[in-house]
Amino acid sequence: MSFSDNGPSNLQIVESINSVAEKEGLNPDALFRAIGIELAHEIGKRQYGDHRIFVEIDKKSGEIIVSKRLLVVEDSDKARMLEQLEVTTEEFPDSPSSFGVQEKIHHDDIIDLSTAKLKYPNVEHKAGDIITERLPSFSSGYIIARVMKAKLERLITSLVREKQYHCYKGRVGEIVTGIVKKSIDFKAGSRSIIVDIAGVEGLLPYSSLVKGESFRPGERVKCVIQKVEYSVIKPQILLSRSSGSFVAQLFSQQVPEIYDRVVEIKKVARDAGSRSKVAVFSSDRNIDPVGACIGMGGSRINAVVSELHGEKIDVVEYSSDTATFLANALKPIRPVKIAVNEEVKKIELVVPDESVSLVIGRGGQNVYLLSSLLGYRVEVLSDAEVSKKKMEEFISGTARFVEALNVEEVIAQLLVTEGFSTVEEIADCNTSRLAFIEGFDEDVAEEIRSRAVEYVNEQPKRTQALVEKYKANPNMLALSSFDTGLLEVLFSSGLTDLEKVAELSCDELREVIGDNGFAVPLLEQLIIRSRETLGWL
Repeated sequence: MSFSDNGPSNLQIVESINSVAEKEGLNPDALFRAIGIELAHEIGKRQYGDHRIFVEIDKKSGEIIVSKRLLVVEDSDKARMLEQLEVTTEEFPDSPSSFGVQEKIHHDDIIDLSTAKLKYPNVEHKAGDIITERLPSFSSGYIIARVMKAKLERLITSLVREKQYHCYKGRVGEIVTGIVKKSIDFKAGSRSIIVDIAGVEGLLPYSSLVKGESFRPGERVKCVIQKVEYSVIKPQILLSRSSGSFVAQLFSQQVPEIYDRVVEIKKVARDAGSRSKVAVFSSDRNIDPVGACIGMGGSRINAVVSELHGEKIDVVEYSSDTATFLANALKPIRPVKIAVNEEVKKIELVVPDESVSLVIGRGGQNVYLLSSLLGYRVEVLSDAEVSKKKMEEFISGTARFVEALNVEEVIAQLLVTEGFSTVEEIADCNTSRLAFIEGFDEDVAEEIRSRAVEYVNEQPKRTQALVEKYKANPNMLALSSFDTGLLEVLFSSGLTDLEKVAELSCDELREVIGDNGFAVPLLEQLIIRSRETLGWL
């Protein structure tokens, strides 16, 4: 763009702006407006004092129109306004300052109602009106030439990026194919690939590549749009090849039923480059969602695997029932038991001894993907481990009841066998249920329950004594209803504050206190009680 030494004529201004807008694929109105704002910045204070001025360029003649705007306020409000001198730019649309942000304005931008009526008698005004007053224009050519040379490139960049942002922000999750331009470091340790997507630059971080992948300049690369963020400094389109959404979109391209929304991908769990698990569902009972994704002779899934360079893919039928969903994900392995704990989002999965290693997977990969797919922590146990754990819990539970209730071992064993794990449960139980236990009668049941109630009533005193003994936080008294033996193990293990207990998982708690034979449900109750007391649940 070149002009004479005296600057461009008005028509040259119009022609230049329209030419640039056409070349860059921009809305001419937006470019006219942006240049007007820059001109207002450039000449405002120097030629028009403290007034905030507004500059428009006539889109046909190129005439420069300069104006100021006055906010009409009630006479009684002017003094207060002058003290604050703060008005949102929404009251002054098209302000040359940052839009939508509160800013300081000069007192010359405010006019009281009485003055407005005197100064503009032919127009009826009310408080809140904006009066636009035309100001003398300026010798435009040289100033415009300077502004356009200095600012135009930045304005164009800003408008182009804004256009790109609005074009792509609704395309998050779509797959695009681009050409690798170069690698670049935006900051230390953050290397990325610049990808040309139909003339727009996308950013593919190395961390979003599949392990072992590399691309050279000029190569074609297929990615999913992970995020779109507005920026005038770096590419706004964040790409990925390692995300679960990339796998989902590859299936969408290969499986017409997914594209037509007959089959839905519910979730993808992925260890990029190694294995993915894809949960699919169809509300049409005549459609096999898993078969649709695999295709005749594996044709559809093989196309996806090929794009992922051999990554293994397990397609699983989704179910809203967590246990059924997990059973589907385990096929062909048949679980012995699936126990779902909704409160702590945990699943205890018992499988045959010979299947444990398969379910866990190399390096724990398979159980990690199962947990990610279901949104639950999955604990895998073998038949033998469950039997051993039950025996340990039986022995420790028996010992606790013998000590707490002062009963013979055989009676304590019967209570454990019946499913009681704490003295509190016995105290809360009906005598009739206890009497129903084989070998018990009404008198025995009443005596056992009476001892349990007495033990529970005395428990706060015992807990208080433990708190004092171990100098524990008094908030641990909230766990008074739990077995004294369990509490002493907690305190002696350093868990002397409720928060320390609440932040642990069941496995972490067992690791801290050791394997003392306390049942997993009991430890889970302890954690839940701690979290409830602290208001975390």
